[in-house]
Amino acid sequence: MRKTITSLAFAIAILFAQQAKAQKEKPGKNFSGGFGIEAGLISGDEAFKSVFNSEFGLSGRFEFKAGPGWITLTPGGGVVIPKSFNEDDEDISVGTHYFVKAGYKYIFLKKMFVMGEVGYGSYTIYNANNNSEDVTKSTSGGLCFAPTIGANFGVFELGLSYENTKVTDGSVGKLGLRLGWNF
Repeated sequence: MRKTITSLAFAIAILFAQQAKAQKEKPGKNFSGGFGIEAGLISGDEAFKSVFNSEFGLSGRFEFKAGPGWITLTPGGGVVIPKSFNEDDEDISVGTHYFVKAGYKYIFLKKMFVMGEVGYGSYTIYNANNNSEDVTKSTSGGLCFAPTIGANFGVFELGLSYENTKVTDGSVGKLGLRLGWNF
């Protein structure tokens, strides 16, 4: 059984390496798609930041060649993680964040890029009160923007961004890191 698993893992690694090499060698590639894992620290609105400290999620990215860079479309979502999961707290909150952004990714120094995206972002917060069985839900969303700097490593991409979403009572920011895989 152990030899079978090792052989299977080795075969998959060779397949991915060949796929990465094939993608890298395509000079006329005009379209790219992929997905990424995102994580970040919450900033911005003090009331929001007092309850939540981070966010973790997934995103897709579709890119179309235009000049020295790419036009991007990035939909995604994540879970907004509270500062405390303590059952002794009177209120327990958890949230979700969904977004869709479009922008331009400019490639420089062959592997480095800067990117600017704008779109719509929405936060939904669920509050549960330990003294009752009621769960309240509130949703707020609006314009979002995200400047990014990053690097491409073959089919992998690493980007550091600051995303800001306008909500009803102010704005919620996220300093985030995205590890992406492009095909």
